[in-house]
Amino acid sequence: MAVAELMGRTTELAAVHARLEAAGAGESAAVVLVGEAGMGKSTMLRAVTEAATERGLTVLRARAVEAEQGLPFAGLHELLLPVIDATGQVAPHHARALHIALGLEPGEPQPPFALAVALLALLGAIADDAPEGLLLAVDDAQWLDDDSLDALRFVGRRLGAEGIVLLLAARPEPDRGLRDQGFDVVTIAPLEDEAATAVLHAAAPAELAAGVAAQLLAASGGSPLALVELASHLTADQATGAAALADPPLPTGAIEGSFRADLDGLPASVAAALLVAAADERASRAELASAILRLGGDPAALTQAEAAGLVIADGARLLFRHPLLRAVAYHRATGAEQRAAHQALAAVVDGEARQTAHLAAATDHPDEAVAERVATQAAAAVARGALDAGSRGYERAAELSPDPTNRARRTARAATLYATLGQPDRALRLVESVRADDLTDPAVRVTLDRIRGETTMRSGRLDEGYGLLLALAEQMSSADPAQAAEVLVMAGLRDRIVGDYPSMAALTARAAELAGDGLPIHAAFAGVLQAIVLVNTGDTPGADAAIERSFATFDADGFGAFSDELRASASHCLIWLGHLDRAAAHLQRQISEARARDALTALICPLTVQAQLDLRRGRLSAAFSAANEALTMAVETRQLGFFAFAAGFLAETEAALGREPECREHAGAAIAIADAVGGAALSLWSRSALGMLELGLGRYDEAIAALEECRAISERIGLVEPSVVQWRGNHVEALFRAGRHEEARASLAAFERGVPSTGWSWATAARLRGLLDEEDGVEELMASVAAFDAAGTTFEAARSRLALGERLRRLRRRRESREPLRMAINTFEQAGATPWATRAREELRATGESIVAGGAIATDDLTPNELRVALLVADGRTNPEVAAELYMARKTVEHHLSQIYRKLGLRGRTELARALAAS
Repeated sequence: MAVAELMGRTTELAAVHARLEAAGAGESAAVVLVGEAGMGKSTMLRAVTEAATERGLTVLRARAVEAEQGLPFAGLHELLLPVIDATGQVAPHHARALHIALGLEPGEPQPPFALAVALLALLGAIADDAPEGLLLAVDDAQWLDDDSLDALRFVGRRLGAEGIVLLLAARPEPDRGLRDQGFDVVTIAPLEDEAATAVLHAAAPAELAAGVAAQLLAASGGSPLALVELASHLTADQATGAAALADPPLPTGAIEGSFRADLDGLPASVAAALLVAAADERASRAELASAILRLGGDPAALTQAEAAGLVIADGARLLFRHPLLRAVAYHRATGAEQRAAHQALAAVVDGEARQTAHLAAATDHPDEAVAERVATQAAAAVARGALDAGSRGYERAAELSPDPTNRARRTARAATLYATLGQPDRALRLVESVRADDLTDPAVRVTLDRIRGETTMRSGRLDEGYGLLLALAEQMSSADPAQAAEVLVMAGLRDRIVGDYPSMAALTARAAELAGDGLPIHAAFAGVLQAIVLVNTGDTPGADAAIERSFATFDADGFGAFSDELRASASHCLIWLGHLDRAAAHLQRQISEARARDALTALICPLTVQAQLDLRRGRLSAAFSAANEALTMAVETRQLGFFAFAAGFLAETEAALGREPECREHAGAAIAIADAVGGAALSLWSRSALGMLELGLGRYDEAIAALEECRAISERIGLVEPSVVQWRGNHVEALFRAGRHEEARASLAAFERGVPSTGWSWATAARLRGLLDEEDGVEELMASVAAFDAAGTTFEAARSRLALGERLRRLRRRRESREPLRMAINTFEQAGATPWATRAREELRATGESIVAGGAIATDDLTPNELRVALLVADGRTNPEVAAELYMARKTVEHHLSQIYRKLGLRGRTELARALAAS
């Protein structure tokens, strides 16, 4: 059968075999075989694994089972158990994460995706000892448990040069998102007529008549399995056409009909035994026999099923010859028969998790004893880091709970986990399912109301979620002022997105009132929100005082259990106030702590703010790297609420770099999200990015149009401080360069209102005054250069040098103009700011001197991953340290490094460090 089913699959097999061959040369790939049931995916997978073994690859296999989707890390357990001793080759915290996840040792709950990071490290270590490569082959991947699937998707996206091939075979439905990961997709389509005819003739019991073959081809739909099954049911007379075929050849779909026909002719004892086997494909033969006996059956029926070719011995287990046959064997039984099979299995299988899963499947009515066991297993899954399995478990436990309070409590736990996993729709569905009469426990009511408010807000219904949270905070204000203050601080997210500063001020004052003197960390975070309000509305001295008080508390008492988002917001506020060094120290600490815990979701916000910091310091490559990583993390961990922030900040960096298509894509995506939720303030960074892009490219009218949108929004929401979103200076410059000088002066006057005597705003204003000074302006421009140099903001200093060089040349001081222009060119090129470097070279050429382009390294030739590696290596990190920080295998880091040296024309780490020193 296997040979017949492989006919016509030469192209598909060649694509996979090429990946196996490349693995021996150190290349990695993630490949998905996608096709409907019966198209030959399993047969192809077996053929590939056999070929891989013959080539000398290390092969790890797993076959997902639908019934195990709720068991924590069931797929990875099967895949990794043969090599679990290899955990001794990875860092202790990775080994521990793997052992905890696979249930091999107890431990503290792991952060989401910590297991995925540990898995990547383990596979890299195994691949190091596999000179011909490592193949991970997973059949029926559409049935993988969510936790295993998340880990494998994470690994697949990070494969590079380890010599690992991840091969997943899956049906298109249920759609598990495997075709949206950037993996190689090999579609296993219906066979062409020529190949299908060859399969029919190979499987038929006698020579087929042409008319018979045509009928069977039409009935098969090009499915190799259907062709084999149809042919196997023919009599010799039917094959030759001497006897008529049934019309249609089978009563239902070709494959299911064939399997149903096989089962319909069985003795009742064999059908009953197959139902038990179908209810648990992981059960041993001995367990199946015990369960059959409990049902009053005869275990010898299993031998009859094996003799009939319906099941195949696989060590101590019996496997159905095809997953669809198992499905037919199970679903042809009545619900009562299925529950009885699960009840019998629950009494004989080993392991509390398996027993509980069968008990849950056997129970069709509320039962507290069963619900408690299911909830206990859900808690165990969460402790292992299997949040998907835990959320499903708590949801099922709630369904089985007869007591309203227990039902509500378990529902709240499931909803909390779904919200943590970035599945707000499922969380809200559960919250809304709880009846008001069930909420007799005030703590459960609060939990559900908080999930409802926060999840509603993060789903984009900002005002609705905000109102729910404010109401909840007031309800709790007397009984639980700590949580009430925390809820109010969280609700401030809506005000930041919308730009509702009066509301945010009132909310902050109430949070501070609730915190009082007894809750210093709560008061400190309320102080952060107060500082944000004050700096946005132009009271920088007040904001400075508020943020100083907050950080005095943070430095003394830590950050408590507040979200990573709020902690990063405190650093963001420091940046707006010009305290760049302090912001850098706090961000580095937060990022390092998150990386040490492999807490990927905790990295998104601090990396996003780090990108802003690097951009303001003129470290454009570092800013691009941080923002790109933040965006990737947001997508990978399903934290799409942070996508608009990360995309907007990435667009700002791409604007300075002149990466026009990418900037427009990311800015457009962020603006679309912001506009959809009424997030006027959120959209400002992306609109400012588009204005900066057009200004750098010399398209001044387009720049003015984008920046006018920033002006209109800022005026509407009352955003005064120009350092928060730095569009105002670009607006003045665009007007000036478009020849609209009077408008530029008016815009400058608005910019300068309340500008302090130092800092970014003052230095920018000095540059603009110099540009608009029709008589001279040199002193203002030189003062701007000096101020930016003193602050270490190299990119802005280069812009001021460009303006200074332009002015000196126009004043016929050509010799003096060359030095600032040379320095500007050097900075722009080092930073990768191509449009600005081009403008500076053109200006220098107008003085009678020229510099050949490309004197600095062209980091824009590097991929995002190569850029991250280059920056860390230039910073003095070793390859293992880089691998750990970027969640890559060591071989992938080595591969990236060789590509970096080749692209940049460098010969080693020392040259790389020197070349990247400015960026």
